Amino acid sequence: MLQRIIAIAVSLALIAATTALLFYIHTTQTAPQRLVYFYLLPVILIAVLFSGRLALVCAGIAVLAADYYLQDPIYSFYNSNILEFGDSIWFAILAALSIKTTRMLLPRRPNGRPRVSRPKLLDSRNLP
Repeated sequence: MLQRIIAIAVSLALIAATTALLFYIHTTQTAPQRLVYFYLLPVILIAVLFSGRLALVCAGIAVLAADYYLQDPIYSFYNSNILEFGDSIWFAILAALSIKTTRMLLPRRPNGRPRVSRPKLLDSRNLP
């Protein structure tokens, strides 16, 4: 239980730190574009360190944070530019594909079982 709480806290802190850094870049640069894609690195790191589900939740939080803090008008979920809305959608698709690919490339568990269990219909122990 404590490990799950630590994983959630670390993941949220990583997304918050990325948001703070990107918000600083957004406020100091004249016209930064497509900053939402910089969330991909911490999301993949979360998928490697913890779990794919937690990484998907953090990707959703990253989309909301990018819309609220990085896309004009700032501090609003309203999006005045359709291209920025498209960037958010493409980031979500790219994050989901990256998380799935990362989880599939990770090695198996130490007990030898695959990460994804077989469906019961195809399990050879259930055949007559």
